[in-house]
Amino acid sequence: MTRSRACSLPALLAALAQLPGGGCSATEPEPRQDAWVSLRESGVTVEYMAVDSSIGPRLLQWAVDGRRAVEVFFGRAVEGPFTVRVYPDRATMEPEWRAVFEAPGMVFQCWMVANATASRVLVLAPRAWAAEACGHDGTDPVHVRRILAHEIVHVLHRNLNPDPRLSALSPSWWLVEGLATVASGQFDSGMRAEAVDGLRASPPAQLERIWTSDAAYALSGSLVDYLDSTLGRALLVALMRTRDEPAILELIAQDEAALLERWRAHVLGR
Repeated sequence: MTRSRACSLPALLAALAQLPGGGCSATEPEPRQDAWVSLRESGVTVEYMAVDSSIGPRLLQWAVDGRRAVEVFFGRAVEGPFTVRVYPDRATMEPEWRAVFEAPGMVFQCWMVANATASRVLVLAPRAWAAEACGHDGTDPVHVRRILAHEIVHVLHRNLNPDPRLSALSPSWWLVEGLATVASGQFDSGMRAEAVDGLRASPPAQLERIWTSDAAYALSGSLVDYLDSTLGRALLVALMRTRDEPAILELIAQDEAALLERWRAHVLGR
């Protein structure tokens, strides 16, 4: 887009007296509002549009901090650079999500504000959450920081797993989201209480039912927290390399029924 700039008579006369190429120009460029702005630090790039320029630098710092926190939690580096792309609205974000995950017919729920591949975090601008999301507070820095850290855990997981798409882990999505929930700091006292209520009211009979329950994130986080506290942090890193539920259970050295019962007893016995 361009805008016109009028030439005054004195300026025009002065221009005519100068060598070719001098004088006033009929047009000059305006800043593009739909262009991506990039900031980089410590292997993290944040891309955003002009409408989010006020929060761009903070998002970069929070992403860098999130990367460091995730690395400390798991005791290993998030290999290679990655990009956090901040979409100004859902109309811009959702078509790219469908393309990235090769899911042209995918319908996104209002609570879905962020996603990740092995090299990118794709997030709806926190500024837009109030109008275009539910269950999230874009004005709460702690909440936003934890969501960024959550997605960075997914970046690490997709890089460590032999299948970066984590396709075969679909029935065991509790592991994928539980790891991200715990390592990001989202598994706080409120979520712990939600997990206790869920286990009392309707304990899952199979591992795959954890992710389909009403308290999916809380129960997923609770089971990963249980594994962390009883079997150790190194196990969590090893679990990131597993392809499917049989491999998960083999590494934990428990069958499904025993794992579910011990987890429930551990949580409700506190």
